[in-house]
Amino acid sequence: MIKNLRTRSTSLSDEGIYVAWKSFIYKVGLAKRRVHWRREIAGLGSSLIVDVGIVYTYSVQAESIVYAFQTSTGNLLWSTHVAPYMFHAGMQINELVAMTLVDGILYVLSSMGDIYALDKTSGAILWRCDTLPLNENHLGTIDLTIARDILYYTNQNQLFAVDIQRCQQHWMTTIPAPQIFFAHTLSNTMLFATADLDPEGSYIYAFATETGKRLWQSELLPDAIFEAPMHAGDLIICYGGTTIYALNACDGKIRWEHFVGHTSGLRPCIENGQLYLCSGSGYQQDIWTEQRLGRARGALLSLNCAHGSLAWYRNLAIAPSMFHVKRGNIYVNRADANHLYVFNAHDGTTLWQLDLALDTARMDIQPPEGFGSTLIVIPDEGK
Repeated sequence: MIKNLRTRSTSLSDEGIYVAWKSFIYKVGLAKRRVHWRREIAGLGSSLIVDVGIVYTYSVQAESIVYAFQTSTGNLLWSTHVAPYMFHAGMQINELVAMTLVDGILYVLSSMGDIYALDKTSGAILWRCDTLPLNENHLGTIDLTIARDILYYTNQNQLFAVDIQRCQQHWMTTIPAPQIFFAHTLSNTMLFATADLDPEGSYIYAFATETGKRLWQSELLPDAIFEAPMHAGDLIICYGGTTIYALNACDGKIRWEHFVGHTSGLRPCIENGQLYLCSGSGYQQDIWTEQRLGRARGALLSLNCAHGSLAWYRNLAIAPSMFHVKRGNIYVNRADANHLYVFNAHDGTTLWQLDLALDTARMDIQPPEGFGSTLIVIPDEGK
């Protein structure tokens, strides 16, 4: 699963809500709460990046194309075909799977392990770096982690650091098999990674980014942790299948843990010392029981980052598919209908909602398949 949410910097025209849902990109105005523009892309990828007046995205089916749209109008600025169409054993084998923007360069990753560096202004391909193809059974987050021209990526129980311009290995380190790396994140001079030991649970590791030296290993956490850890001050926040864990960033010891129920894989958000989560079941309730009884299909909750105590929770009758927190508001998109809900982050009360769904029954041609699943909110910086 891909959950890549990156907003680097903004311009006045950027203010708004950006939703990538199936094959459509929407921009919604925060003031008037209406759709400013909508664009359709066949095979739309899961993620968006908004940066200084431009929305970047890509297509993942047949033609692997990177697109740049103007944030104010939705007009296409450029598009670049980056990966040739390759088909094997009835499946496409080189679709684009991740994207990030670092130091003015737009990077995209194909499932074959090819990384393309594009000029963010023109879309021109600057260079390409070859890495290992993605494992077809990969279960963790697929992402591009790049800092100071060094790419960090994993393959099974191996962690690599590669000079991305020269395509030269900087270092490589391993963890004991049968552990498998799932996801990782950077924070200054440290890299934090999750590793699965099926079926017992997961470990969290910390490595030095310059040398790959292992700094610490946590105790075994009895939960599957597929997503990258979050660095919050002196804590590392990890969210497993049912439980949230907070570890000391300096030594990996558990500070607190909080059982929430089925977490749904939606990345938590941190704002003003609170950790906000959008789960895939009622708070601290079993998802299978809820499905049988027709009860809550999701929940919003707020935890204190420092000690993990519950501030509030609200069970939801909708199945959430996307989630974002910005300036005291919680934005949630509904999974079974393109419907946007906005809640108050202080207590979970509903503020407003907007129906983004198209009436496809009236369309002469049904919209193409797409995989968009990103929600980005950029407030007016002048307010």
